[in-house]
Amino acid sequence: MTPHEQQHLDELMDHFDFARVAHAMRALQWRWASAYNSIPNEPHIRATVRSYARQFIQQARINTGHQPGRGFIGTGGFHIEAFSEAGTLTGLYARFTLNEYSTIV
Repeated sequence: MTPHEQQHLDELMDHFDFARVAHAMRALQWRWASAYNSIPNEPHIRATVRSYARQFIQQARINTGHQPGRGFIGTGGFHIEAFSEAGTLTGLYARFTLNEYSTIV
């Protein structure tokens, strides 16, 4: 990772409310298969988001995903995206979703 990419990742990791997500997951008994079918704790959630973000920063930068300049995943309640222009990371996005519905085809 470049220093610029690390700065984006650090900002995401510093400002996303992982404690709130961990609390919601405990309250809902939300289990992850990657946590051996158990409720992940905050350190596990942080490590998972960090790992995915790194993976999709690279995907966005080298255009190996489904859309040029974009890398993303939706799993375990999380949606994580990385955006780049001309091979330079322009932003990271993360959300944790409890419920969502769409009729968009």
